[in-house]
Amino acid sequence: MNANLIFKWLRDERYAPPIDIVPEAGSPVFLPIEIEASARLKAHEVKAQALMIEKLQHQLQLFAENEDIAKSAAEVEQTAPAEPIEPKEKPRRKPLPGHLDRIEQVLSAGEDCPDCGGDLSKLGEDVTEELEYIPGRFVVNKIIRPIGRQVIA
Repeated sequence: MNANLIFKWLRDERYAPPIDIVPEAGSPVFLPIEIEASARLKAHEVKAQALMIEKLQHQLQLFAENEDIAKSAAEVEQTAPAEPIEPKEKPRRKPLPGHLDRIEQVLSAGEDCPDCGGDLSKLGEDVTEELEYIPGRFVVNKIIRPIGRQVIA
């Protein structure tokens, strides 16, 4: 609020205290504008308190809901079967049909160890089959990667 307006209101006869009421010495004199301002301040404080109470009620409600969720989770754990559930296996594709032409390709890292140059013994192999379309027919590319380890003498 502008201070000039306040001083203008204080000088206005409409807001002046009645003449027949003479305040006692030392007692405060309240103008109607001061009373209205204090009423607005109290209304603002009441509104702030109401909002705070509403927030606290909401938090209390959330807390009660969390307790309900915890109780229902405990009930589910008690009624759950004691047997451990085995994880599902990863789905596997069916093998490609045997009547298709196959082109085998062997990818070898070599016969010697790349670190020390020693001989490698064959442990197994990793096989990948890829389906390829050549216009007019299908072909299976079979890629074989031998797995080896160093022979320690």
